[in-house]
Amino acid sequence: MARESQCGPVVAVRPWFHFTGQPCPFHSRRQTLARRGRLDGILRDLEAQQRLRVIDLFDVFCPSPTCTHEGNRGVVLYRDACSHPSIDAARWSAPRIRAALIAPPASPPAAAGN
Repeated sequence: MARESQCGPVVAVRPWFHFTGQPCPFHSRRQTLARRGRLDGILRDLEAQQRLRVIDLFDVFCPSPTCTHEGNRGVVLYRDACSHPSIDAARWSAPRIRAALIAPPASPPAAAGN
Protein backbone atom coordinates (compact mmCIF):
# COMPACT_ATOMS: atom_id res chain seq x y z
CA MET A 1 0.00 0.00 0.00
CA ALA A 2 2.68 2.54 0.92
CA ARG A 3 4.63 2.04 -2.30
CA GLU A 4 1.53 1.94 -4.47
CA SER A 5 0.19 5.19 -3.02
CA GLN A 6 3.67 6.72 -3.44
CA CYS A 7 3.50 7.89 0.17
CA GLY A 8 5.72 7.06 3.08
CA PRO A 9 4.97 6.83 6.78
CA VAL A 10 5.53 9.88 8.90
CA VAL A 11 4.63 8.67 12.35
CA ALA A 12 4.54 12.10 13.98
CA VAL A 13 2.29 13.67 11.34
CA ARG A 14 -1.17 12.51 10.25
CA PRO A 15 -2.28 11.82 7.65
CA TRP A 16 0.70 10.30 5.90
CA PHE A 17 1.85 12.41 3.00
CA HIS A 18 4.06 12.31 -0.04
CA PHE A 19 7.43 13.97 0.48
CA THR A 20 6.71 16.46 -2.30
CA GLY A 21 3.55 17.61 -0.57
CA GLN A 22 1.18 16.03 -3.12
CA PRO A 23 -1.80 14.13 -1.73
CA CYS A 24 -1.57 10.35 -1.57
CA PRO A 25 -3.42 8.70 -4.50
CA PHE A 26 -5.49 6.16 -2.55
CA HIS A 27 -8.00 3.79 -4.16
CA SER A 28 -11.55 3.02 -3.06
CA ARG A 29 -12.52 -0.40 -1.71
CA ARG A 30 -14.40 -1.05 -4.95
CA GLN A 31 -11.42 -0.10 -7.12
CA THR A 32 -9.05 -2.16 -4.99
CA LEU A 33 -11.26 -5.25 -5.11
CA ALA A 34 -11.63 -4.86 -8.89
CA ARG A 35 -7.86 -4.48 -9.32
CA ARG A 36 -7.17 -7.66 -7.37
CA GLY A 37 -10.01 -9.64 -8.99
CA ARG A 38 -7.85 -11.66 -11.37
CA LEU A 39 -5.42 -12.63 -8.60
CA ASP A 40 -8.34 -13.56 -6.31
CA GLY A 41 -9.65 -15.90 -9.01
CA ILE A 42 -6.28 -17.61 -9.36
CA LEU A 43 -5.91 -17.99 -5.59
CA ARG A 44 -9.45 -19.35 -5.20
CA ASP A 45 -8.77 -21.92 -7.95
CA LEU A 46 -5.59 -23.02 -6.17
CA GLU A 47 -7.49 -23.19 -2.89
CA ALA A 48 -10.19 -25.35 -4.51
CA GLN A 49 -7.39 -27.68 -5.68
CA GLN A 50 -6.12 -27.75 -2.06
CA ARG A 51 -2.78 -26.35 -3.12
CA LEU A 52 -3.01 -23.46 -0.67
CA ARG A 53 -5.35 -21.83 1.83
CA VAL A 54 -6.46 -18.23 1.30
CA ILE A 55 -6.68 -15.99 4.34
CA ASP A 56 -8.33 -12.79 3.18
CA LEU A 57 -7.26 -9.83 5.32
CA PHE A 58 -8.79 -7.18 3.07
CA ASP A 59 -11.22 -5.94 5.73
CA VAL A 60 -8.33 -5.47 8.16
CA PHE A 61 -6.25 -3.43 5.74
CA CYS A 62 -9.15 -1.57 4.10
CA PRO A 63 -11.91 -1.06 6.68
CA SER A 64 -13.20 2.18 5.13
CA PRO A 65 -14.68 3.22 1.78
CA THR A 66 -11.16 4.34 0.75
CA CYS A 67 -8.11 2.13 1.34
CA THR A 68 -5.56 4.28 3.15
CA HIS A 69 -2.71 3.69 5.59
CA GLU A 70 -5.12 3.85 8.52
CA GLY A 71 -7.43 1.31 10.05
CA ASN A 72 -10.23 1.70 12.52
CA ARG A 73 -9.90 4.61 14.95
CA GLY A 74 -7.07 6.08 12.84
CA VAL A 75 -4.55 3.38 13.78
CA VAL A 76 -1.63 3.18 11.33
CA LEU A 77 -1.64 -0.18 9.51
CA TYR A 78 1.89 -0.16 8.08
CA ARG A 79 5.17 0.29 9.89
CA ASP A 80 7.25 1.38 6.90
CA ALA A 81 7.18 2.39 3.25
CA CYS A 82 7.51 -1.27 2.19
CA SER A 83 4.00 -2.04 3.50
CA HIS A 84 5.07 -4.26 6.39
CA PRO A 85 2.12 -4.50 8.79
CA SER A 86 2.18 -2.51 12.01
CA ILE A 87 1.84 -4.30 15.35
CA ASP A 88 -1.83 -3.27 15.50
CA ALA A 89 -2.50 -4.62 11.99
CA ALA A 90 -0.81 -7.90 12.94
CA ARG A 91 -2.92 -8.14 16.10
CA TRP A 92 -6.12 -7.53 14.11
CA SER A 93 -5.05 -10.12 11.52
CA ALA A 94 -4.07 -12.78 14.06
CA PRO A 95 -7.58 -14.12 14.85
CA ARG A 96 -8.33 -14.66 11.15
CA ILE A 97 -4.99 -16.35 10.56
CA ARG A 98 -5.38 -18.50 13.67
CA ALA A 99 -8.90 -19.55 12.65
CA ALA A 100 -7.70 -20.55 9.18
CA LEU A 101 -4.79 -22.53 10.58
CA ILE A 102 -6.92 -24.56 13.00
CA ALA A 103 -9.86 -25.07 10.62
CA PRO A 104 -10.06 -28.52 9.08
CA PRO A 105 -9.00 -28.66 5.43
CA ALA A 106 -11.71 -28.48 2.82
CA SER A 107 -12.90 -31.69 1.23
CA PRO A 108 -10.68 -32.85 -1.62
CA PRO A 109 -11.97 -32.11 -5.11
CA ALA A 110 -14.04 -34.89 -6.63
CA ALA A 111 -12.15 -37.06 -9.08
CA ALA A 112 -13.26 -36.84 -12.70
CA GLY A 113 -15.74 -39.56 -13.64
CA ASN A 114 -16.99 -40.20 -10.09
